[in-house]
Amino acid sequence: MFFKCGDDMRLELNLDSIALLLYCGDVIETNMCLTNTEWLSVEKTLKSETRKTPSRLLNISEDTLLNIYQFDETITQKILYRLPLLNELLYALSHLENMGIFITTIYEDNYPRILQKKLKKNAPTYLYYVGNISLVNQPMISLLGLQNIGKKQYGFIKNFVSKIHKENEILATNDTKGSDVYALKTMMRLNGQAICFLSCHLYDKKKIYSKYLKNNQLLLISAINPYSEFNVTNALDCNNYISCLSEIQLISSLQANSGAVWFTAMQVLHYKWTKILVLNDFMYSGNIKLLEMGAIPISYNDIKSKLSIKELIEKNNTIKEENKIQVEQLSIFELMDK
Repeated sequence: MFFKCGDDMRLELNLDSIALLLYCGDVIETNMCLTNTEWLSVEKTLKSETRKTPSRLLNISEDTLLNIYQFDETITQKILYRLPLLNELLYALSHLENMGIFITTIYEDNYPRILQKKLKKNAPTYLYYVGNISLVNQPMISLLGLQNIGKKQYGFIKNFVSKIHKENEILATNDTKGSDVYALKTMMRLNGQAICFLSCHLYDKKKIYSKYLKNNQLLLISAINPYSEFNVTNALDCNNYISCLSEIQLISSLQANSGAVWFTAMQVLHYKWTKILVLNDFMYSGNIKLLEMGAIPISYNDIKSKLSIKELIEKNNTIKEENKIQVEQLSIFELMDK
């Protein structure tokens, strides 16, 4: 559905998406937003009571909220607070679209369903994006690693990304300095395609990567406001989303008990979000630990071979289940920073 928001502004989102963004989104001021859990509760009540969709909340009275749906007081007050902000929301959405920044939600056909399948209620209910959103529904291989790496690591990442490109796969990563951004820039130089999931500064990054966006090589995507600053929680979430989008994930370098990538790797192994490959380099304590826990090893020579990535997985996936260290056996200090 189109909403006319001015002489030169048109917005295409369905009414359920508009309702979600009004009550849960950070497009406009974030005061009194419904949490994901609260929103799912509201959605369930609407369906069970009157078979209504979330769009019902765009035109609703306080009496209806309290006496028909009987939402609790906190949810009711949040809905009533946000309802008058509808026009402000529509204007803000149109303004973003005029800058080339779009939004998809769980109610849109182009939302990546794999996130809902793997993360369930923890999946982001909406996503900002710049570029070709259809890339999210294609098979992809992700890469995560340390920020500070040496020449040998750079060579390995370059060879791995080249293999991804040769096999016509899509790279999924972020643009954190070091391993991740080097992988992204390598794929762009090869004229390949990539998805870059950002934890901050989408507005600034779309300018930096404008060349590749125009060439239809790149999709920038984020679960937070395009102007948001970096924080650790968003970085952790971002890595989780990258992992869930991927069929295969490579950890190129990692130190045990250190940082967001370590915590992400633990979750990938625990929830089995994707097949996880780890470079067999004993210089990195995190790589050693992940291989002991059952991650699939891959060597420097493997990547130089003519075998495809899937053939390498089949060749190297030989660790016996009884020899694995289970995630549940690790202490909380091994899962997170000490």
